[in-house]
Amino acid sequence: MRRSDRGLIDRGANGCIFGNNMRPVGTHRGTTHVHGLKNHTIRDLPLMQAGGVVPSNRGPIILILNQAAKLDDSLTILSPGQMEHYRWTINEKSPLATGGETPSMESPEGYRIPLTIKHGLPYVKLRP
Repeated sequence: MRRSDRGLIDRGANGCIFGNNMRPVGTHRGTTHVHGLKNHTIRDLPLMQAGGVVPSNRGPIILILNQAAKLDDSLTILSPGQMEHYRWTINEKSPLATGGETPSMESPEGYRIPLTIKHGLPYVKLRP
C-alpha cells in the first residue's frame, strides 16, 4: 500500500477524496461516485469523515474533512471551492505568478497552512 505525504489542492474538484495519508474518524450514510477523464467512473465510494495532520503557523494541527469519499491507495484531493464556501482563504498560485507571495490555505480562525508548488500544481503536506 502506497502512501503520499501530501494532498493535492485541485480547483477543478467539486468535492474531497481522501487516501492513505488520512485516517477515517467517522462515517456518514451513503456513497458517492467519482467521475473523471473520458467518462471514467468509480462507483459507490463510502462517504466518511477523515483526519490528517498538517503544518500551520501555530504548529501541527488536525485537518478534518467531512463527507469525503474514501479511495484507498489514492492521493488526497481537496476542493478549494468547497473550502472557500466555509470561509477558508485559498491562495494556490505559484510565487512566480504573485511576486513572491507564499501559497497557503487559511482557516477562518487564522490557522495558515503552507502550500508547495510541484510541477505547477499546489500541494499541502499531510500525514495520518
